[in-house]
Amino acid sequence: MKVIAEIIGLDNDYPMVWKEGNILPSSGDSIWMDGYLSDKAKELLDKVMSKDIWDACRVDETALDTLCEEEMLVKRRGFFIDGETKEMICSIVLTCKHLDLLDEAIDVDNY
Repeated sequence: MKVIAEIIGLDNDYPMVWKEGNILPSSGDSIWMDGYLSDKAKELLDKVMSKDIWDACRVDETALDTLCEEEMLVKRRGFFIDGETKEMICSIVLTCKHLDLLDEAIDVDNY
């Protein structure tokens, strides 16, 4: 099964490294992303500046830095079948537990 992270405030889905036997987090669980991000996810997140997404971040901090240093909160977990590959995918929707989004139009509580 493939596991992806959907991070509220960011546009892409980020592939995670998930090993057989690891327990999938549920809504309300906290997770530290360091160690779960794939190389592709790290590459994408290193190109995004955290200050563009969350308040109270350093000017030089990337989204990769933030995700590796901050506790994330699972808002929702869902499963679906990829239409092309027919592979089961688990989508984990995350928000940063201690940082507010810059765009207040994104309603994290109802995401």
